[in-house]
Amino acid sequence: MFVGRQPIVNNRREIVAYQLLFRSDLATDVANVHDDMAATGDVLLNTLNNIGLERVLGNAVAFVKVPVDMLEHTLLEILPQRKIVLELPPDIRIDEPLLNRMVELKRMGYRFAMAHFRFDRNKKAFLDLLDFAKLSVGELSEAELKQEVKALRGYGLRLIAEMVESEEAFGRARSLFMNYYQGYFFARPETLHMRRVDPQAQRVARLFNLVLSDAPRDVIEMEFKQDVALSFNILRYINSPGMGVPEEVQTLQHALVMLGRNRLARWLSMMMIRDNKQSMAPKALLRTALIRARATELMGAPQVGAAYRDHLFMTGMFSMLDVLFGMSLEEAVGTLNLPGPIRQALVEKSGPYYPYLELARACDHFDVEAIRAGSRRLGIPLRQINRMQSEAMSWAWRMDEDIKADE
Repeated sequence: MFVGRQPIVNNRREIVAYQLLFRSDLATDVANVHDDMAATGDVLLNTLNNIGLERVLGNAVAFVKVPVDMLEHTLLEILPQRKIVLELPPDIRIDEPLLNRMVELKRMGYRFAMAHFRFDRNKKAFLDLLDFAKLSVGELSEAELKQEVKALRGYGLRLIAEMVESEEAFGRARSLFMNYYQGYFFARPETLHMRRVDPQAQRVARLFNLVLSDAPRDVIEMEFKQDVALSFNILRYINSPGMGVPEEVQTLQHALVMLGRNRLARWLSMMMIRDNKQSMAPKALLRTALIRARATELMGAPQVGAAYRDHLFMTGMFSMLDVLFGMSLEEAVGTLNLPGPIRQALVEKSGPYYPYLELARACDHFDVEAIRAGSRRLGIPLRQINRMQSEAMSWAWRMDEDIKADE
């Protein structure tokens, strides 16, 4: 998922807004748009639902190009009014239906801008509804620019100098007391991205949060029942030979009781990584995550306490979330209701679980010096670390085979 953005700055060169742009990949800095409405929808959905408004904008406002067909779309009405400015194209036909729709959206709190603006005194009704006018410094002569600014002074519009590509252009626009500035002189557009999360992985994440927030069992059971495959997999897991249940578990309710919250959270943490189909290397990633999770658990449980085995396991498992989701660990962990020590280990690289995660990671990378340092610091003999790592690899192989059987 990709969204381009270019800063809009004030007279002190502080970022106050971003122009949001359609991007199809990371390799290009231009918008290869074949369908304006689809491109705008893609930008909005990626910003709001996928990458996240806070990550894209911070405290700034977004200018989003809106084709005329999009103005009637109900998608616009779910946008946060204070954070979005609707930017109209310069060739838009100004007629009564357009003005009526603008009035309707203005009443909801939305603001309007127009790019490559040219003044027309015959369009007063439109000017009265406009909030920002973008004047192209790169296309207008100095005389034309002065004329446009002078003509617009009585309309209460905020003026944005666009296509500002040099210090000279910035100085020229600033001397006309324009309000904001946009162009390559300040920054070229950058592309933000995040790997798309599979819908089932999103459901698993919701379940994980319900379990850790002590949601009632019937609420968790209802969430499971909305996914047949997930319900089947948990019954298969609870009835596997390694679980040692005395009799076959045939109902979802019985499975949830038998597992308990800690083991259920542990199982869901594995499912989150397993079920993300968009991972760049899902099989290799799953195997590495399983080994690291089990190794962290084995190395830490004797020291931290057997009651925290599942926490240690999840610490190792979730240390791969940045690779899986294409975002920082801090952002990925922010979507999960993790216990404090797990969050501390993953984000702050500290706390009671972190030394064991660090040692397990060193074993992953065959970093001999780091393994020796961890052995001395934690008081775990090298031979014992080797045995635990081998056991973790064997366990991960068995789990991986079980997962393949499910598929």
